[in-house]
Amino acid sequence: MTQSKVRVLLVDDHPTVLLGLEYLLNAAPDIEVVGAERDGAGAVAASVRLMPDVVVMDLSMPGGSGLQAMRQIHGHAPDTTVLVLTSCPDVEMVATAL
Repeated sequence: MTQSKVRVLLVDDHPTVLLGLEYLLNAAPDIEVVGAERDGAGAVAASVRLMPDVVVMDLSMPGGSGLQAMRQIHGHAPDTTVLVLTSCPDVEMVATAL
């Protein structure tokens, strides 16, 4: 029996972070990076279009915060897991994400 790959959408406003994450994740045989977006609005649209298993997302980005995008993603794709990977210094924002 063949297991399917975990489909991942990456979301971060820093192109270097996106490229690095994509490189690392694509090296894993059981992960497929299905897209990369640079803002919250793009994350929501791509989540609806691609239906990834996991979204790896920064919290502070242009075009709406990661928190807003997380809420919208869960509204459109409740089975998608959102993994927050951030250097956001706002403790309240991080606590809300949890």
